[in-house]
Amino acid sequence: EKSPVRTDALMEFPRRFRVADVGPLAQKWNELIALSKTTSLENRWKSRGLLFWILGQLAQSAARLKAPLDRSKSELSVWKIIQYIDLNFASDFHLEEVLARFEINSSRATRGFKNSLGVSMKAYLLRKRLDKGRELLESTSERLGNIARKIGYDDPFYFSRLFKRKFGISPEDYRRILWRKDGRNI
Repeated sequence: EKSPVRTDALMEFPRRFRVADVGPLAQKWNELIALSKTTSLENRWKSRGLLFWILGQLAQSAARLKAPLDRSKSELSVWKIIQYIDLNFASDFHLEEVLARFEINSSRATRGFKNSLGVSMKAYLLRKRLDKGRELLESTSERLGNIARKIGYDDPFYFSRLFKRKFGISPEDYRRILWRKDGRNI
């Protein structure tokens, strides 16, 4: 017999790892808990997928915290920029303005991002926006234009092109396939 799952203990993870946006993580935890109560093979695979997603989010958070406390001013600025992007990715801002705000030059910021996250600032911002867009496609029935605006793009066609380039499928087709699998109407 399975021991009962303590959801209060599970919800401590997002706070402990300082996940920027706790909502999606909490939602995925709840889905994982619900799926763990069933025994179908399909739900086992879904559970594994959710668990990998959750672990990925926690690993990203832990990576942001891995730097030692005696960081240089430019390293601190890079971490502040990462946090700024995490919190404001949907806003209309230019990376140059952010660099000026945190008093770091472009070459140092670029090098810092590459060393810390393995990607450029622009690629990090793009990934953040598209991942949130994918999440909204999965969890809402909002129109594509509204989703594009929520993640920082005024042009839904531009969002669609970026989405297709990253995920290999258009947002419309992604939602259609996902919803068909879940038995929802489009």
